Amino acid sequence: MERKKGEIFVFVDPIDSAHHPFVVMDRIDENHYDCCMLTTSGKYSDNIEMEPDHFKDLDENGNQYGTRYGKVVDGTFKKSHFIKVGLIKEVDMVYTKKDGELTSTGIECIEGYKTKEPAITWSAYLKRSRADRKKRREQGIA
Repeated sequence: MERKKGEIFVFVDPIDSAHHPFVVMDRIDENHYDCCMLTTSGKYSDNIEMEPDHFKDLDENGNQYGTRYGKVVDGTFKKSHFIKVGLIKEVDMVYTKKDGELTSTGIECIEGYKTKEPAITWSAYLKRSRADRKKRREQGIA
């Protein structure tokens, strides 16, 4: 099944530990997509805040999407953010389900902030992010 730009997916395979929804931005090849991970954390510089009008609340049949703007975490409302680095989804997309969709404004927001570098794997992103944070700590920046 072809995934379209702006569609939001979640994992349905209980074995997979990934729990963040992700937005499809582009198709890399038959088995891989360039995606942006959604999160409620604004803690890191790669996390860009989103707005309520970036998300569609209802699907084409009038059913409410599971992934919409914001989320209540431990009794506190957390705003939605996306990681501006394109991430390659390495899992079989058969283990995902559509759970939301961005508006054209949401897609434009991601396109405006998303790095122009080629998408990388999640493990490569974590390795780079940890190295960057360590370097900033050593320099007394963060």
